[in-house]
Amino acid sequence: GGSFKIWWGDSDEDFTGGGIVTVTNAADGSIISTGGQGIHAWTAQGDVLITNEGTISSIGTGIEADSLDGKVTIVNSGSITATEGIRTGAAATTITNSGVIDANDGTAISMGSGDVKLILQAGSTITGTVSDRDTLSGTNSLVLGGDTNASFDASKIGADSQFRNFSSFTKDGDSIWTLTGEGTTGWTIQDGTLTASDGAAFG
Repeated sequence: GGSFKIWWGDSDEDFTGGGIVTVTNAADGSIISTGGQGIHAWTAQGDVLITNEGTISSIGTGIEADSLDGKVTIVNSGSITATEGIRTGAAATTITNSGVIDANDGTAISMGSGDVKLILQAGSTITGTVSDRDTLSGTNSLVLGGDTNASFDASKIGADSQFRNFSSFTKDGDSIWTLTGEGTTGWTIQDGTLTASDGAAFG
């Protein structure tokens, strides 16, 4: 029925207290919310780490996480099905996805005012848009990573496409990623190999 919430620290008075928040939904775990968020984690002081290997289902937001003075890390290798898959806030956030984030025609990842690094790995399936609610704050980066080979449709990047409001595009990890489609951005290769089925994919 309800949401799984961790709210650590006094947000109503002086934002004191808090600590590190760690939430793990194991491979055989299931979080089903018929109202609000599937997981809502916030702390006044410290980092937030959320790992989903199982299933999260919500009629609202699947995962919402923020920290007043720390960083947020979200790792999804399971399945998140929600009207809004993941919502980030003011904290610098790293999202690594090798699983399913399904928002149907909604927002799969809603990025907040903090910097967001989205790392896609083999197996990543995202349905819905990835966009920034606060385009005047923060820097968003898209990374093709991991150690297993995969492909990515470069035409899905752009203001009117699926992956919006990103300013940097990087290949990392030992894997070989193959770009398809027609791209409009350049890429920085830090590690591994980035190739393309057609030169137009490189932008």
